[in-house]
Amino acid sequence: MESGVSVEAADGRDGPVDRSASADGGNYASGRGHGNGGSDSSSEMMSEARDRVPELPPKFTTWQPPATGAGERRDGLSVSVDRPATRGGAAPAAGVGDVKRAAGLECTVSQPGVFFDPSARLFSLRTRNTQYSFRVDDNRNLEHLYYGAVLPVDDNLTYLSLGNVPGPFDPHGIVPSAQEQTLMQTLGLDELEFTSEQDLREKWRVYTRTKHESIASGDYENVGRPRRLENASWRLWQMKRGRGAAVDVEHDLSEEMLERALRSKHHPPGKSGSDDNAAVDGRRSRAEVRPTARSASEAAPRSLSAREGKPGPSLPQSPTEPRSQHNAGDTAAPPQLKKHSATSYLDLQSSLTGRRPGGAPEPTAPGDGGDDGRAAPKQVPPTSAHDAAADGEHAVGQSLSRLNLTSPALAAAHSGALVRSPYDASELDLDALVHASTAAVNWGKLDHETISKNVKLLEISDSGTGDYRIPTVGFIYDDGSTLSPFTYRRHRIRRGKLPMARHMPHVYVESALEATTLIVEMVDTVTGLVVELLYTVMHEYDVITRYARIRNESDAPVIVTRAMSATLDFETDTYYMTQLSGSWARERQEVTRRLDCGIASFGSTRGGSSHQHNPFVILSAGEPDEERGEAYAALLVYSGNFLVECEVGETGRARLNMGIHPQGFYWNLEPDEEFTTPEVVLAYSPSGIGRLSRALHRLIRERLQPPQFRDAIPPVLLNTWEAVYFNLSHESVVRIGEAAHRCGIEMLVIDDGWFGRRNDTLDGLGDWYPNPAKLPFGLVGLVRELEELGLQVGLWVEPEMVSVESDLFRQHPDWTLHIPSRGKTMGRNQLVLDLTREEVRDWLVDTLSEILGSCNLRYIKWDNNRFLTEVYSAHHPPERQGEIAHRYILGLYDVLGRLQEQFPQVFFETCAGGGGRFDAGMLYYSGQIWTSDNTDASSRMRIQAGTSLWAPAKSIASHVSTVPNHQTLRSASMKTRSLVAMCGTFGYELDPRLLTEDEVHEIRNYVQLFRDVAPVVQFGDMYRLWNPFHTPNCAWMYVSPDRQRAVVFAFNQTREVGRLEPRLRLRGLDPCENYEVEEWCPGVMRRNTLTGAIEAARSGVYQYDGNLLCMSGCALMQAGLPIKFVFDCDSVLLNVETVASKRVSNARRDDSDAVAWATRASLPTPEHLQPEA
Repeated sequence: MESGVSVEAADGRDGPVDRSASADGGNYASGRGHGNGGSDSSSEMMSEARDRVPELPPKFTTWQPPATGAGERRDGLSVSVDRPATRGGAAPAAGVGDVKRAAGLECTVSQPGVFFDPSARLFSLRTRNTQYSFRVDDNRNLEHLYYGAVLPVDDNLTYLSLGNVPGPFDPHGIVPSAQEQTLMQTLGLDELEFTSEQDLREKWRVYTRTKHESIASGDYENVGRPRRLENASWRLWQMKRGRGAAVDVEHDLSEEMLERALRSKHHPPGKSGSDDNAAVDGRRSRAEVRPTARSASEAAPRSLSAREGKPGPSLPQSPTEPRSQHNAGDTAAPPQLKKHSATSYLDLQSSLTGRRPGGAPEPTAPGDGGDDGRAAPKQVPPTSAHDAAADGEHAVGQSLSRLNLTSPALAAAHSGALVRSPYDASELDLDALVHASTAAVNWGKLDHETISKNVKLLEISDSGTGDYRIPTVGFIYDDGSTLSPFTYRRHRIRRGKLPMARHMPHVYVESALEATTLIVEMVDTVTGLVVELLYTVMHEYDVITRYARIRNESDAPVIVTRAMSATLDFETDTYYMTQLSGSWARERQEVTRRLDCGIASFGSTRGGSSHQHNPFVILSAGEPDEERGEAYAALLVYSGNFLVECEVGETGRARLNMGIHPQGFYWNLEPDEEFTTPEVVLAYSPSGIGRLSRALHRLIRERLQPPQFRDAIPPVLLNTWEAVYFNLSHESVVRIGEAAHRCGIEMLVIDDGWFGRRNDTLDGLGDWYPNPAKLPFGLVGLVRELEELGLQVGLWVEPEMVSVESDLFRQHPDWTLHIPSRGKTMGRNQLVLDLTREEVRDWLVDTLSEILGSCNLRYIKWDNNRFLTEVYSAHHPPERQGEIAHRYILGLYDVLGRLQEQFPQVFFETCAGGGGRFDAGMLYYSGQIWTSDNTDASSRMRIQAGTSLWAPAKSIASHVSTVPNHQTLRSASMKTRSLVAMCGTFGYELDPRLLTEDEVHEIRNYVQLFRDVAPVVQFGDMYRLWNPFHTPNCAWMYVSPDRQRAVVFAFNQTREVGRLEPRLRLRGLDPCENYEVEEWCPGVMRRNTLTGAIEAARSGVYQYDGNLLCMSGCALMQAGLPIKFVFDCDSVLLNVETVASKRVSNARRDDSDAVAWATRASLPTPEHLQPEA
């Protein structure tokens, strides 16, 4: 066997594989990325590629999860190291390469993480099945190269930049400013205008010879100038050759650059004592930038030994490299990195876990003592701080230096010791610093020619310096200028996920081993403004998250006018953009358009994500298809004003921006302040949009929504709204509860009308106390009586709003969003509370906490029935008014977060006039979201199909309502209404007091049926089969993770008489398994073929004459199933289960469930199983 490492999943498979593409399991890693224009590969080739495990070249800097012991990793993979036997049969001792492989720090084809090649300045972000790559070009721009299927790790993708073709009028190159030219002339350095490293070397030789000639001739008066030029050219040359100079010496001879070249003591690459903070940090210009704790605690050292001031591993010195002839006293010693304090050292714990609230403490936010290290220190015992900061770092650093290793995990594997906990402070700090090192980056010329930014694919774009496409960011400085050419300064690679600001929604991790984060620091060297781009690779979810942090390191305020969370550039192709648009009661309709030259955009300026557009987009190479073609998804984790824009430029390349809508937005950034954008989730699929949806569904269920409800199936609830509207009373609610309990319903939600003087939309909002006339025993008495019936109880609130006719408004008229000199616009007879004010938020939290603490409420429906107008806060100064819309959303998150921290057992469902704020930001706090006020079954087919492009069924609140429907006056059978609702969280919007005994019995059956299919629907993989936006039919199926069971739903929206339906080809099954197909809920109406009349069929109308079909998964996916619809809004439910699985399932179903299982529709129930009256 060849020397290498084999990596396999604990269950014997090669990691989680989505086998949705075809009957043979699908080519999950095939396809081309937009960066290279490659073609599909066969599954055999990819299988061979996965089995081939190349060794990681030593040039890579990487962080991967450490080993937990011999042959085991914390991410669930088993690792074995194989070495060739010697001639005598004995295996050689483990070397450093073996140690790296055993510790999980070398990359294989399938190993996820962040990898940096310093020789090519190439970053590769790899999930299990996808790869995202970009590079730092010669001008220190971040050039995007590739986003697509995962590639062999040793493929150098920088050749993709050769596709750039310069335009005749594209700007490039920089002329030094007048001040810089004057400085150069004053110093006599105007001759150092060079174009290459060769020029610098030649100038050094010329000035050295001139200096020696002057000394030899005794002309000491003229020796100063050649000596100064020799010194400067030598240092500039060496900085260019071997060190990570943050300023491109070909284009920047600023005062800071020349001063560093003349004053600092040069150390060749890898020599001890080198100042890597100075080497990588080039942000300071004429205005000195104030240092921050970040620059001290996160500066990038060249090596551990260099940080300790000891000799250590170094790069080999070129034999042709001239050695410095200057003594140590000729120049000032370079500034040294500050020693880590105990505070900054230990604070790194909170910056790596990325935990979310609910079951775990909230991580410290940036600015609050987290990653920045600028705020109050953590309270830690002095002994622990000393051990971590001094003994731990020094001792581990020495041992690593001796072994020529760069990680405690490697040292542990080398010595046979157990790896420490990933939350150990000393280990985290050590690794964060080691992998932050950019000192060995190759800054030699790599680009074959200078290309304008307007042509390149970029990771971040500014305005006014040559890129004429839509920018990522925009600023206004105190001198009125707006230019910000950001260039690479340094980067850091960290395991885990950095926390965002407190209560800001984000994808979270529960272990630092689940993710790897790359922080790339871009700087405007003139103003000192910094933009950090944060990329997190979620190892097991095939997604990458992105956001940006803007930090003002200058001494003057800056106005942020534009702050996109992510810019994603695409290579030339025929792209289609799919968005979710609509209106009230018609939310998230699938809309697709072909992208052509120009800008296509959509967004919201309503103060919320809105009914009209959703902060989600898919770009597909070609028309979108469920199973074929490349597709890219971007999901914004935010609930406020947003913008999605895509521009196709003159080259045919496309740029996608997503973030806060710039209309009306500006943010004042004072010195040392920081602004963080919302997070964006990126996903890629080589095999259609269906795979994108499944990746997002799993991520949202497991790493976005509240974790305490992750594995729970929501209770079947009934809402009182459509039963009584505002006219509720204690007696009516109790009677509704009694009737609901008879139907098998588990929770009753008390909707609008229970509080204040709330009898219509004119009064009461803000007065959150029980109406004494309606609820004489208060909420406490009502909840107690409903619990005695066996029901859980929920409550409706609309805390963000206030009625003019309310006690709250009369006491605090200034607590609303308004402009003092103007009138206030009403919406639904209500105004919006100013959640940017701390006292308003505190009042809300206190008031709602009193309600939740007074009785055993298990559910809150949080409504919001108008959008924002007069977005102005009298509490904030005029220069801050552009921040109010964003601050409002941050205030909302703060209230929700504080309430959930106090009451983690309470399940929140959010709502905004239906689905007006159905976004990933709200799902961070919501177990589910009310999908739409339209509960008509036919309308819901389209609404839920569109929503399912990114949202899992577990988040889609869907209820059965009465007929004729209150929104459309359309009627549908109880069967169809129930099956549509089962594809969400399932509940009822009707008056159960009006139901007949047959209807009560039917609802009980459907509640039981939901309980049986819910585990597959809520936690399975969804496959959309018939698209209701393109056909008169709608069908989808859910497959259990082990592919042993599937549930298939098929619906007809409008039936054309005499037309037959196409066969329904299933997806996601195991092609080699045999499945039994059983129809549940058979129809009860058939057409008399002789008379044409519709007649009742008490024996049931079955698709396959009531017979079980036993077919292979291959046949079900390739040949499909015939489906027959009889009338409009007809429906079919099929249970597809392997023989072995069905045997186990049937054993669990006893006589208590026999009613549901014997009567899958409104069929007569055997007398001995009839429920008692």
